[in-house]
Amino acid sequence: MPLADRAFMSRMNRVLACVLIATLIACSKKKTEAPAVTPPPVASTPAPPASTSSMAASQPAPSATPDAGDDAIESDFTLHEDLVLAEGKPLPLPKITPAGKEAITAHAAAIQTKFEEIVRAGFKQVKRFNASWIPATYIVFEKPAKNEDPAQWKMLEVEGEWTNEFELPDTHNFYDLWNTPRGYFIDVTGDDRLTYFLRRVDGAQIDCLGKVWNMNTGKVEGLKEVPEFVTRARDVDGDGKQEFPTAIFAYELAGFIHQSQPPAETLCDVKREGKLTIDVVGVDRDGAFKAFYEKRLKAAKARAAKIRKWADDPKAGKRKKGDLRFTHECALDAAQAAAEVFAYDRLLGTGADTAIVDADAAMKGFALKPSACEGLENKGGDASRDQWPDMRTALLSWKPPHEAH
Repeated sequence: MPLADRAFMSRMNRVLACVLIATLIACSKKKTEAPAVTPPPVASTPAPPASTSSMAASQPAPSATPDAGDDAIESDFTLHEDLVLAEGKPLPLPKITPAGKEAITAHAAAIQTKFEEIVRAGFKQVKRFNASWIPATYIVFEKPAKNEDPAQWKMLEVEGEWTNEFELPDTHNFYDLWNTPRGYFIDVTGDDRLTYFLRRVDGAQIDCLGKVWNMNTGKVEGLKEVPEFVTRARDVDGDGKQEFPTAIFAYELAGFIHQSQPPAETLCDVKREGKLTIDVVGVDRDGAFKAFYEKRLKAAKARAAKIRKWADDPKAGKRKKGDLRFTHECALDAAQAAAEVFAYDRLLGTGADTAIVDADAAMKGFALKPSACEGLENKGGDASRDQWPDMRTALLSWKPPHEAH
């Protein structure tokens, strides 16, 4: 190769090497750089007046839920986690306009007056959280123990210019503003009002105070009845209002509990005691839900047929997912399907004597004997007794709570 050509190739090799090194360095930086992290909402401020930090209005899309007919005996038996609405869609929230300067100024003045009054009584602030879109502020106070007097706690509610204070129990599990998996605001009422929650988890008990904010008037009212599953709402019948899942029928297996408890992230006003219950999911109000329950009934019958096909297979053994094993003697999923078939039949107008025939067919050859189930803890129940006859009696005495039309 001529000298000039060799020099040219040497220069080209050096250029290509530089380009390669630069590319590797850029890629390395891209891999090692940490992704941007959105800071969590500020839960408290150290002193009055009210902070102007706002509540998040975003509502992430809920995770997809499988159709009720597809999970049959391969599914885990997971207590309240079965109470979801696969049907319908979550409704979007309207655009939210924050409170004006005058409203915030008046709100801060109301806080200051009550704050000073409570502090003069010997209390000190231990927690504060704000919902200044509204505006609303909630402050937890503690009066330390002194001499023979025990410690005391109270919470001050300031919503607009309205104030209220109430005593808290002897616990450090105070209320806090609940940033739900779908955001701070939930459409519970379906009438241009939004709900947020003050929530406290105290061991197995979860308490929620629902606050309904009217965007048109700026007023806040207490929500009289808080749904158990406030983040699982769906518009099932297309009327522009949310429906919430509820256990329209529930049977507790006497004396036995599940070793795992339902997670607290999506629950309100329920006890997480690990009780083993067979629940039938429905919606929380009357309405035109005939199509909804017809779909549920069809899925329940398909599930019962799938279980029956497995039961009639001489080569079929145990099925396992999670801690529970499904057998002829530990027929939790068969009992679940039987309860659903019966309940949905009744909601659609079928008489109890007729509806129980399909339920009995679903349970033929099966038993509910907790001693045959792995993953259950005995709390004084008769482990060897078949509890299906008792559950059957409970089904026959059950009255449908809502009309399906």
